[in-house]
Amino acid sequence: MALMVYDHLHTLPMEIRYMWSSRRLTIVNVLYYITKYGILFSVADLYRVFNRSMTVQECQYTAYIYSILTLTSWAGEAVLGIRIWAIWGKKRILTIALPIIFWALFTTDFVFILNYIGSLEYGPSPAPQLISCFVTKANNNMDVILVCMPAWVALMSILLTTSAYLAYKSGGNTRFIRMIYQEGIIYYFYLLLLHGGNLVITYRASAPPPVVASFLSGPVCFLHVALASRVILHIRKQANMRLHATDHVRDEEIWT
Repeated sequence: MALMVYDHLHTLPMEIRYMWSSRRLTIVNVLYYITKYGILFSVADLYRVFNRSMTVQECQYTAYIYSILTLTSWAGEAVLGIRIWAIWGKKRILTIALPIIFWALFTTDFVFILNYIGSLEYGPSPAPQLISCFVTKANNNMDVILVCMPAWVALMSILLTTSAYLAYKSGGNTRFIRMIYQEGIIYYFYLLLLHGGNLVITYRASAPPPVVASFLSGPVCFLHVALASRVILHIRKQANMRLHATDHVRDEEIWT
């Protein structure tokens, strides 16, 4: 929670300048706000952590509220997916394929999460001072939940890296290529490490996967949202700088 507050305060000046000052409420703006402020639903986890006398029903309710965090990560990826679609010149095949793949993965992820939460059974905690809601049984949906987001991240990484390679090979402006691609490639590299590490730790740890996942889901989601929010703000900053450097305003408003 302290890191979340710090991140919000640290990025607030950029957010005020490049998001709040926008006179239009675009789909990108809406998705950004969902990404940035949806993380506040993590307060449900604080209630679960600090309440030592939670009932099974309260554990279930807080888990459902906490599941809304899933929307924040996917909202951020939708924004960056739009960016990659624009970089590829809005090709027809991507115009059709990307929304289908995105909604298929997002819907699968969210439905399986809700089904997973509904299957949770709780028992007496061996360490009530540390774990108030102790999961004793769950279905196997965790396997699907943990691969949906990495699958999308991997696809975006391939598309962005391929586009960067083609642009470089065609002899494009190196400085322009670096400005457009460098931050995005680094972002997806970090995300692949984040979600890959999450998968490895979840299934290699001595504790059952549902227990490990319950501890890691919050930090992983927060880091994903923090990275996505910063990249979106930096891209908006770059777009703003380019708008001041050229008169081709319409071309730069592809996604702003």
